[in-house]
Amino acid sequence: MTRATAVIWIGLATAAACSSGASGDSKPSARGSATAVVPSGPALPRVDEPGRVMMLTNAKPGALVFVDPSGKLELAPAGPAWNGDLAVKNRVAVQIHQLRQQVLAAMATVGGPVADAARVELDTGRRDAQVQRATNDPYDAQLARQQAIDQARAAGILGSTGGMIPGDPDVPSAGRLHGSRAMPIDGIAKTAPLVLPAPDAPASAIVDVVHRTGGVIGVSHAGKLAALSVGFEIGEDQHTRGASTWLEILLDDRGVHLIVQPDDQETIVPAASGKIDLDTVRTGYRAIRNNANGRERNIDILVHPKMQAQQLVDLLVALEGADAHHVSLALGPLTREERHKGIETARKASGGIGVGGALTGTNRVAAGSLNAQGDLDKVTIRDTVKRQLPRIQDCYEQALTRNPTLQGTVQTQFFINPDGTVAVASVSGLDDQMEACVGTILKAIEFPKPKGGGGVQVNYPFSFRPTP
Repeated sequence: MTRATAVIWIGLATAAACSSGASGDSKPSARGSATAVVPSGPALPRVDEPGRVMMLTNAKPGALVFVDPSGKLELAPAGPAWNGDLAVKNRVAVQIHQLRQQVLAAMATVGGPVADAARVELDTGRRDAQVQRATNDPYDAQLARQQAIDQARAAGILGSTGGMIPGDPDVPSAGRLHGSRAMPIDGIAKTAPLVLPAPDAPASAIVDVVHRTGGVIGVSHAGKLAALSVGFEIGEDQHTRGASTWLEILLDDRGVHLIVQPDDQETIVPAASGKIDLDTVRTGYRAIRNNANGRERNIDILVHPKMQAQQLVDLLVALEGADAHHVSLALGPLTREERHKGIETARKASGGIGVGGALTGTNRVAAGSLNAQGDLDKVTIRDTVKRQLPRIQDCYEQALTRNPTLQGTVQTQFFINPDGTVAVASVSGLDDQMEACVGTILKAIEFPKPKGGGGVQVNYPFSFRPTP
């Protein structure tokens, strides 16, 4: 994670709003410490190392998101009139699936550049929604599906461990989990809120907040209000999702697990009573990096509901002190064993689909870019076909007994009738018997009925290769 020595944050016109030291041994600048706010109200996670925080002096975030020990969220507007007082009285309870819109709505009321930015984003979101409804954009269904998942999680119907939903073919359970990437604080959006967790608040709630809103985590340093010197991107960490190796960090009763994936090579750093020793974590991480000849890996901190905000802050501070880069926060399982079990359960339930739609078995099949003409959205078509990937995999396994070196891409074309059945299916590109096998499977699929009573023409390539 790259540290910034000065920052323009959330509606400020100068770079003097926050300051940090250049290293763990440095001190906050005189300007940062002289006018830093002494927080009143709820306690915050504590950071003792000055080089890992930015002292909040003149910073004026547009909104504050409070996370209490039970994980409940409260929102309050801030803006130019905010004086750093955390005991604000105009806090309102919010649900996680409504948070982004309500953060923007709160910011739109505070005045200044942050209010302007919030209004632009709100207006853009409304226009995008209108365009989607008018054009029947296929991503409407995907958005509605995600909103339904968020609401089910908020109601307790689904667990909050993102990436562990059995049978969900879009979840990359066998690879990196969905996460929000850490970034220099001077790169965050003006509409990112200041996130203020209680020290014993569930860290998973923090991950949910930064995933949906971006934001900076507020902490206490030397009795004064500060923020971690990194912020977080909104949404899924897409930039390195297909990485072949990465490091997972997971905390359980045995300590901090540093696990090199996908080889599952583990180092355990003891954490007595859940208290994380920063120097010990740094030593463990540096040893792993040295074993890789100094090569940096993407790092996923897997956050479960029992991890507390203070523990998450300690891990972020430890990694920054070890000059770790490419850190992401992801919702994950409680233990390493649950991570293994979740991967295997989701792999079987979804036909072995891992990162990029690739099967994680001995030999691999991956779905390519789907093209469809008609009134049935691509998300529905893709999900329906993906449920048949185990059978398509069997076709390939049989073909390999005839030709062990067989690999390549097949082009499939099929027509979905108005009643959802498949009228015709053609497959070409590899072994004749394998093509006939795949064609038989496609013809047997029953899709939801297309809207409007018409049919749908689909072109959907698949690539096959044996694992060396």
